[in-house]
Amino acid sequence: MTDGEIVRLEIGASQRLSVALAAMHGLACAMPWVTALPPIYALPATLVIAASLRHTLRGEARR
Repeated sequence: MTDGEIVRLEIGASQRLSVALAAMHGLACAMPWVTALPPIYALPATLVIAASLRHTLRGEARR
């Protein structure tokens, strides 16, 4: 493995970690808002946030 390949692998892992941390931060910021909703709205909002997080992480895993 060449130095260029190692650097590319490290950059890719770093970008995936950054996206995962940003997604978790977004989820943490949204949770107080979700828990303030009436229960009838809280579950759908939580599912939308979870689906968005899964979609984001899945897209990054494909790269």
